[in-house]
Amino acid sequence: MVAALASALLAVLIAGVATVVLKRRLPLEHAVALAVTGATTIAGLLAAVFAGLLTIQIPLLLAGALALGLAATSTRFSSSYRAMAAGIGAVAIVLAASGSVLPVVHAHWLNVVVTIALFVPLVLMLMNLEGAPNTQVSVMPIMVAGAALIGLQRGEHDLGIVAVAAGGACVGIAAWHWLGHRRRLNTPTSMFLAVIAIGAGTGFGGEVGISVLAIGVGLLVVPVTDLFVVVEGRRRLGNLHWGHGNDHLYFRLQANGLTSRGASAVILAAATGGVVSSCLTAGELIPWPIGLGIAWSLKLGLTFWALRSPDIP
Repeated sequence: MVAALASALLAVLIAGVATVVLKRRLPLEHAVALAVTGATTIAGLLAAVFAGLLTIQIPLLLAGALALGLAATSTRFSSSYRAMAAGIGAVAIVLAASGSVLPVVHAHWLNVVVTIALFVPLVLMLMNLEGAPNTQVSVMPIMVAGAALIGLQRGEHDLGIVAVAAGGACVGIAAWHWLGHRRRLNTPTSMFLAVIAIGAGTGFGGEVGISVLAIGVGLLVVPVTDLFVVVEGRRRLGNLHWGHGNDHLYFRLQANGLTSRGASAVILAAATGGVVSSCLTAGELIPWPIGLGIAWSLKLGLTFWALRSPDIP
């Protein structure tokens, strides 16, 4: 816990200072990208050395770096999301080979299969949040803080140090967005954060069982809701495609009459509610079916509310 808190605070400081310094020499988008990735890596490694967990953190950071490079290559030379998905799949295999798997059942090989099968869609889902400016960096600190707390409740979860550092880096740059500098993260940075968050989520220790998936559903309330809203809205328009547009959850809430800050507040509240249900489930304060029901109620309620707005091309 001390190492995780130290990594978060150090990442906040590094990302904030780096953004101030770099934005004088680079476009804000590039300054933010370097600040987030640099702060996560530096703070994660330093805290891992302090905690004596360096060998566990390295595979996750290497996976994030690999995803960063793959995304940069695919977006520079090709617009194919298939190439990105293949790259994320390769990262999933690397992580699974290092022992980071979802402990759903007692058979390790089956956990490896489940982890690899879920990894690509979950990373793409978390990346999809950046279709609305800065939603990913706003939700990420809440998700990783919840994951860190759940790791403490369930038992060993050493990969949480890097994940919490990534959340701290997001906090460190958030001021630039809340003060009016609203930008989308570039694709490589978005993928880096998504791989760190989902990759750390595969490292839960503790009790094996289906409750692990129920806990994950609570942590992913906002990414899943945003995907539901985008897919259903585009289906109704007969224009299903993958890519940015002004029809994400954030924009739908604004179309229903909320201000920019109001829409962000609702999204953050939903993310917090999902994390609370996951923490209660992980601590066995509520049975996992109830925790799952709370998470899905949040998702479906928010989805139906958002889709009441007129369809947005």
